[in-house]
Amino acid sequence: MIRFTNDTHDFFENHNEEIVLWGAGNAGYFVGNYMDRCGMNGFCYVDENRIHDGVVCNGKRVYKPNELLKVGKKYRIVITPYIYQPILDQIAEYDWRVKGLDLLCLLPKFKSIEHDAERYNINKLLSYFRNKLITAPMPTFISNNCIAGHIYDLTDSLLQSPTINTGFGADAYLKFCENYRHYMDCTPEGIHTFRFADQNNGTIREEFAAYLDDIEVCFGHNYKAEDIVERWELLSKRCDKENIVFILSDYHFYLTPDIRKRFATLPKKHYTIYSRCGVIDPSIDAENSIYLNHYIFDWHDRAIENVFDLVGWINSMGER
Repeated sequence: MIRFTNDTHDFFENHNEEIVLWGAGNAGYFVGNYMDRCGMNGFCYVDENRIHDGVVCNGKRVYKPNELLKVGKKYRIVITPYIYQPILDQIAEYDWRVKGLDLLCLLPKFKSIEHDAERYNINKLLSYFRNKLITAPMPTFISNNCIAGHIYDLTDSLLQSPTINTGFGADAYLKFCENYRHYMDCTPEGIHTFRFADQNNGTIREEFAAYLDDIEVCFGHNYKAEDIVERWELLSKRCDKENIVFILSDYHFYLTPDIRKRFATLPKKHYTIYSRCGVIDPSIDAENSIYLNHYIFDWHDRAIENVFDLVGWINSMGER
């Protein structure tokens, strides 16, 4: 019998069969790494592409499928590769050939903060482990683009910022940061649509926007016009206004030296995250600058830990 699920919490917490990680590649490595860090040591790997005996990953043996999937065996299997359909076909073949095989398979296909449709997302799976390893109070992240929402999504955390799937122009965002208590208490008004060219893929997009007093805010992705006011007010109430972290990203517009200098004067914790390759003057607020050269926060096919230690960064902000 084969069962499939994408309920990560149920898979790891409400079952006791031995865990097998299918795929000893990059994604499988990080799943195993996090399991070890969370004290889940009873697992092994299976990979059809294993060539030699004695291969290990994360210190765990890597088996061939036919060495494990035998009559009467029961396993929990985490399917880790991005190209997963051949594995599903192989599992189905074993189910037909091997009597009494009982497999509960975790397939990492999820909805995300930006996408209503389910798709493979290894980072959404890893969010379960990241959440367990965060020891600092989760801040209210205020960002000029979608990074705030992604951080909560990547750590399986409660949304506690109004800047979820929102976007600001540079001046509007800096004004918001400088007087955030006022703007959080504002009710979005004058809701309207606008069209713009997405500089990242060249497509023409249409989004909603509204005004908070004298600044304009874009409400993107899965926002509906009728939900804007309710969501803004709900998420603003959830904010921890004593634990604010401002994030300025260069993903949607170039950060001029003047923008960066003004942002650097904010009295609250603040970080500039650079996602684009380019020459940046490192003398401006260097200790609060993070250089990634990739926009990693919407990665779904590879672990963000290849580039950035999100858990370590959040924990560096203070202990719970």
